[in-house]
Amino acid sequence: MQTSPSNLPRLESLKLQNCGIDDFGAEALAGNTSITTLCLRDNLIGAVGAHALAGNTSITTLDLSDNAIGDEDAQALAGNTSITTLDLSDNAIGDQGAMALAGNTSITSLNLSGNEIGAEGAQALAVNTSITTLDLRRQRHRG
Repeated sequence: MQTSPSNLPRLESLKLQNCGIDDFGAEALAGNTSITTLCLRDNLIGAVGAHALAGNTSITTLDLSDNAIGDEDAQALAGNTSITTLDLSDNAIGDQGAMALAGNTSITSLNLSGNEIGAEGAQALAVNTSITTLDLRRQRHRG
């Protein structure tokens, strides 16, 4: 039997920081239903991988910081109701992505530092009553 990330039934936490994981690797990981904590910080994950991970209902803590996540990808992740802790720092998320994430009532801890969020996105996040920890440091301005 071949071992792949999708058939490791006892694995609950996995850290693959700076491992060159791309969209295809993220898709494979998204098929695992036992992982609850997944750190894919500093990889090559973009739209395809983010959308695949958004469909996983077992992950409660997800770190996709320092990847290639944009507004549409944040919108897909905002539709996931299992994730309670989400780190999307150092990506390319703007107001549209922030507003989508602000509509999620499952996320309690959200790190969006180092993105491109302006006043509109920050205001939307400020009215979310589910988020107890929010990091919006180091916003870059599009221009």
